[in-house]
Amino acid sequence: MRFNNLDLNLLVALDALLTEQSVSRAAQRINLSQSAMSAALGRLREYFGDELFVTVGRVTRPTAFAQDLAAPIRRILTDIQGSVIFRQPFDPRTSRRSFAVAASDYMVRVYLVEFARALQNLAPNVQLDLWPVTGSNTIAKFTAGEIDILFTLKDLLLPDLPIVGLATEDFVVVAWSENDAIGETLTLENFETLGHVTVRLGIYRATPIDESFVSNAGVRRRCEITVSAFDQIPDFIVGTQRIAMLQRRLAEKYATVLPLRILELPFSMPQVAIGMQWHHHSTSDAAHIWLRETFIDWHRRLEDERGSQRAQA
Repeated sequence: MRFNNLDLNLLVALDALLTEQSVSRAAQRINLSQSAMSAALGRLREYFGDELFVTVGRVTRPTAFAQDLAAPIRRILTDIQGSVIFRQPFDPRTSRRSFAVAASDYMVRVYLVEFARALQNLAPNVQLDLWPVTGSNTIAKFTAGEIDILFTLKDLLLPDLPIVGLATEDFVVVAWSENDAIGETLTLENFETLGHVTVRLGIYRATPIDESFVSNAGVRRRCEITVSAFDQIPDFIVGTQRIAMLQRRLAEKYATVLPLRILELPFSMPQVAIGMQWHHHSTSDAAHIWLRETFIDWHRRLEDERGSQRAQA
């Protein structure tokens, strides 16, 4: 198909080149030979009257003109994908669809590991491609339409895209089960004098939301260890007198397999809300609808089950 004498298939090639910034990797991305991708680049250069990509040392870089094209081309292809390609019926039993999902290790540990087990039975060939929610280019990929679903705190989701609230979460304290510095309950003195393990997620080392809560409560916290992921916290707790604040569901996960105590905070803290977000162009995508609704239904049953277990404890 052509528009103004431009073969629109070349836009797919250009999008791959802009994403990969390598002819060989771009060719692999859209299942072309390297020679075919090189030929496509030549035709693109001729059409736009620009080099599009230049070699600087051993690195290929897009020209300023190519960089200006990146966002509109990604939007065009994403709109086409959402409006045309995925209008076809979706059968989870046979589909080989791949979904890119951005989530923190909290979300992965508490929900997605178990959901993936259920997914294997419901849609054995569907793939989940997990991205860290704090990655250097994750949000850029999400806004560009390259990541299908984003799981994070509702307050951090983008206000102009669809959102579904999933759960509210409160914070507790975890300590080694043999920590003799703590009695039956955690006192405010314990909280302020014992060393803490805290988390700053990703390469940006973002300030965790619980830090502002602690500060707003007028409570002091003495940090001894700072880690880059929630899953690293228990390793610095067990065998020590250190403590850490964690979301309750995550703490419960760790306490089932590690010698950890879960203690209530000695002061009040607000709950946080967790949400799921996707793009407008995915709203009517049959496969996307199935994945969202399946997750929401599964999540609701899981929370009902957890609520019953807590009531019986």
